[in-house]
Amino acid sequence: MENEPRPLHVMSGDASLNTSLETVTLEAIDTHIAHDGFVPVQLGIEISERLGLPTSGYYYHFMDEALLHEYKIVDGDTTWGFQVTESTSSGLSDVLLSENVVSSCILLPWRVADAPVGPQHLFHSEFKLTQKEFDAIDGAWLAKNATLLDLDAIIAVGEQQFFEAASHCGEGHIHTVIKHDTLSEIAYDRGYRLDDVLDLNPDYKVGERRHTIYPGERIILATPELADDPSRSLEKAEYYKVAQASTLNEVASQAGIPLATLLELNPFLNSLTPEEKVMAGDVVIVKTTEETVTGPREHTVKETQDPLGHESLGTIASTYNVPAAQIAKINGLNTSDPFFSLYEKRLRCY
Repeated sequence: MENEPRPLHVMSGDASLNTSLETVTLEAIDTHIAHDGFVPVQLGIEISERLGLPTSGYYYHFMDEALLHEYKIVDGDTTWGFQVTESTSSGLSDVLLSENVVSSCILLPWRVADAPVGPQHLFHSEFKLTQKEFDAIDGAWLAKNATLLDLDAIIAVGEQQFFEAASHCGEGHIHTVIKHDTLSEIAYDRGYRLDDVLDLNPDYKVGERRHTIYPGERIILATPELADDPSRSLEKAEYYKVAQASTLNEVASQAGIPLATLLELNPFLNSLTPEEKVMAGDVVIVKTTEETVTGPREHTVKETQDPLGHESLGTIASTYNVPAAQIAKINGLNTSDPFFSLYEKRLRCY
């Protein structure tokens, strides 16, 4: 009723989002004029190769090198968020702005009083800064330790309508884990580095699953799984790599398969709720087919004019696109023997 500055209150669900403005100037609703603008964002931190939500610590939000807000992170039983303290650019405080308000995102000022805002920085600390540490913060410190925000880039990301949830990565075979298997042994027996196997099975890189496998689990391998019994059926897999954090429905849609099929082929995804997202970098199986090896391929080692006098194991492996370690294993070759030789031998290379 009066054209005068008013306090600004923003709600997200049942939660109130704090801003840095005590008052804003309002215009009549039919004028379509806004003097102040904010961008809501959810904050995370980089943990190893992924983004995650910290369960403790503080976020510090600066604009024009002055503190706007200090956010105390709260790890609740059913929700994650943070509470705003009464800290200001003049000094830090342990008192909460509101004991009952827990927010999950913050508002970044974009325009204030019709003008672009100054540079903004965000800083995460595992512990609350001491007053001495806080007093030492200046532009040089922020440039070195905090994240400079690009509001235009953030807005551009929010306006994107389409993105690639997952892209075709390759084809390989499935190895079903048996008792006493280890990731290192699976990699070594097939001529891989452990990192090669982990890149296609990143679920074993982090958390409680780190390097831990159990009988019955299925591991993606980039090249065929060889068998002592050449008539055994092998399970061929087509897999996709998640391009950016996406919901289960987004990944399934991008892969062109029903959600039920995605979950059936990737049991580790069953623990996610519809709201949770598959992490960028995860590899998911989108199709499997049975492939029968009808018999072994035999190779007769040929003589050559080089000093070795015959083909090397590596050359033969490249010919059949099979790891050299696997050829050595299925033929009982002891490549650690200094007198090891392939001269006048027939090798199975299936």
